[in-house]
Amino acid sequence: KKMNPEIKRCTRCILSENFPRIEFDEHGVCNFCRDKLLFSTEKEKIKEAEVEILKMFDRERGKSEYDAIVCYSGGKDSTLTLKLAVEKYNLRVLAFTLENHFTSPGALDNIRRVVAKLGIDHITFSPSKKFMAGLYRASTLYELYHKNTLTRISANCNSCISVVNNTA
Repeated sequence: KKMNPEIKRCTRCILSENFPRIEFDEHGVCNFCRDKLLFSTEKEKIKEAEVEILKMFDRERGKSEYDAIVCYSGGKDSTLTLKLAVEKYNLRVLAFTLENHFTSPGALDNIRRVVAKLGIDHITFSPSKKFMAGLYRASTLYELYHKNTLTRISANCNSCISVVNNTA
């Protein structure tokens, strides 16, 4: 049995139609995936992107209690992102963690230590095990995602990251 998702998502990266300034082409691929800058390693393009990010930070800084929400898993990538946001870009950050009942004790310990060291606020959202098991079951049993999204990430991971994106 095939389920139709209620929210339109990019067929390549799973960003939802609720993402700011997102647009989809006739194949369901979002404008962020089509942007050649995402795949470029040219120093000039990277510098241009950094200038645009800095402009965005300056434009948004101080408008709210937090300048940014950083989704924080406790892994090396999100730890570096969090550290840069706080120390390099001087953003007032709210760290957000989804406890999906698969987060390792080491990651949870790392989250506690890093958040304390950076001196930032942190919230954890922990859906019930019953909810998450149902989500994983549905992701396994039904074709919830376009087949192209499953070349990069599993249906279960897609569903979990969707919870992260929609709750953060």
